[in-house]
Amino acid sequence: MRSYPTDSPQAVARIVALALLADGNVHPRELEALRRLRQCPPHDLPDATLHGVMREFCEDLLATHAAAPSSTLTLDDTTISALLDEVQDESLRIRVLQLCAAVIEADEHLARGEFQVLQAAARRWRVSVDRLDLLRALDAAHA
Repeated sequence: MRSYPTDSPQAVARIVALALLADGNVHPRELEALRRLRQCPPHDLPDATLHGVMREFCEDLLATHAAAPSSTLTLDDTTISALLDEVQDESLRIRVLQLCAAVIEADEHLARGEFQVLQAAARRWRVSVDRLDLLRALDAAHA
C-alpha cells in the first residue's frame, strides 16, 4: 500500500475511499453527496486528487488484499491504522470523520463495514463521539 504525506489531500481522499468501499458497493447517492461535499470548505478535495487516489487505492487493494466472499472490503488492523495515521491534525481528523459519515449515510443504509471504518477511525484518533453527533447516532443504531 503506497503512503501519502501527512495531512495531505491524498491522505484524506484515501480515508474517504476506504469508507466508501467498505461495504463493497458505492451507491450513486454516496457519490453525489461526495461530489457536493468535497467542493465545500473545509473538505475541498479537487476532482483530480479524489479520482486519482481512489484509482490508486483500488490498484493497491487488488495488488495486496483480497475481498471477502461477501464483496466487503477486508483490511487488517495494521493497514487501517497506517492509513489513518497519515492524518494527524485533530481538526482535520474530525472533518474527515464528518465527511465520511455524511457520504456513507447518503444512501440511507449504513453497512457494517462502513460503520467499522468510522468506529476504527474514531478509536484510533481518540475522537470522542460526543464531538460527532452523527457518529453517536450511528453507534446507537448498531448497539
